[in-house]
Amino acid sequence: MSYFLALALACTSEKEDTGDAAPPINQDSGGDVTECTGTAPVITSLTVSNGGVMTFDEGDFPTVLVEIEVEDPDLDLARMRADIWWDETVDGVVDTSAAGLNGDWVQLGEEPCTIDRGGYGLRLAVGDGRFEAATVYEFAMVAYDAHEVASNVGVGAGTTPNADGSDGR
Repeated sequence: MSYFLALALACTSEKEDTGDAAPPINQDSGGDVTECTGTAPVITSLTVSNGGVMTFDEGDFPTVLVEIEVEDPDLDLARMRADIWWDETVDGVVDTSAAGLNGDWVQLGEEPCTIDRGGYGLRLAVGDGRFEAATVYEFAMVAYDAHEVASNVGVGAGTTPNADGSDGR
């Protein structure tokens, strides 16, 4: 499989230092235990753009870059991954019933329960037998948070680059 991951992230603010030798347990929860699992992440945007020419094992290929922005109210995005599907019918729906292309897990932060938003992107080779150059495709992605809770399906369309890597159409 020819793909490459790109990543952007945004973090929540840091906890305040109280000066005590040991911080109080559940300092932000009013005594309640805060679980950072169970709430599904939400894809807030999906964009498709020219990802530039990249070198893969099979050679140099123009790429299409499919990126999502994700929010997770339970702060469970210290680790995330995404699956992707596509078709050539731009109708707002992509069939996700078959296995999609699985992206790798990426680490957005070291501390659990601290990341409420992030981004994830896949660069997919064009002209390697999977995607045609200068062709409109519709893409769907599902993101998974650190506890493997799946998001909604994000859908967006875009044109793959020309064979020389310039913008398609």
